[in-house]
Amino acid sequence: MVLIHPTEDGHGNGDPDTSKLSDLQNRLIEANLRRRHNILLAQKRLAAAKTQLTGIPSDSEYPSGRKMLQCPCCCQSLPVETFQNPNMWK
Repeated sequence: MVLIHPTEDGHGNGDPDTSKLSDLQNRLIEANLRRRHNILLAQKRLAAAKTQLTGIPSDSEYPSGRKMLQCPCCCQSLPVETFQNPNMWK
């Protein structure tokens, strides 16, 4: 169900009439908005953490050859072993 039809310039034509939605649809919208907010917040924190990395001394030692992957939910870099171990995920 489309509640807002975009205008020619791509913007919506006002506030949606949520009275036409079922309770389930309203809950799904709220859950998706909360999830999107959490993802955007995690990405902002990640960007802030990356800018703070410049304060690490250049002589710091890092594990060599360790492969890292980015979590699709929180955007945090985690070791590959974390993704391979099913006991570490839910």
